[in-house]
Amino acid sequence: MSGQFTITLDFDEYLAANWLMVRRRMLWRGAAKFVATTSVLYSLMFIAIRFVDEGPSLIGALSEMATGVALALVVMAVLGVYWRWCIPRSARKTWPQLHLDGLPTHHEFDNRGIRIANELGSSNLEWQMLSSWTEDERLLLMFRTKAMFHAVPKAQVPADRLAALRAELVRAGVATRC
Repeated sequence: MSGQFTITLDFDEYLAANWLMVRRRMLWRGAAKFVATTSVLYSLMFIAIRFVDEGPSLIGALSEMATGVALALVVMAVLGVYWRWCIPRSARKTWPQLHLDGLPTHHEFDNRGIRIANELGSSNLEWQMLSSWTEDERLLLMFRTKAMFHAVPKAQVPADRLAALRAELVRAGVATRC
């Protein structure tokens, strides 16, 4: 299957692509691992302190475990606030460097890969050169690396071409897990 389409990425779509990348890569797995690890470490630290000060106590250990989980959740909330500030700030700094505002970018794909081109340059990517892909209701992202992606605003691409692009990504075995 093959197809082609042209998109024009604007800053709002670029910012939405950055948020999608963070959500797919960090929010669930990363946050869960962080809270679990931090909870265990805080709990062990507090239990050890209580054990040294007061001796062994099941109620004390459970209390310190609850405190460890609570502190881990507080740290996660603080990181969430930081992300709400950091992601838009980073996107605002990066966007002018990309020189994509209002620049039509043509995509052409077939069973071998995808060609992405605009007046500034082009990329010929075989499907195996993409590390993964993901999508939400607004965007489809094709990742070259964990932090580098090609964003496709779905509103600018006919549904049959999006379906064909998805089919090629799946056929080529490009991972959907970011």
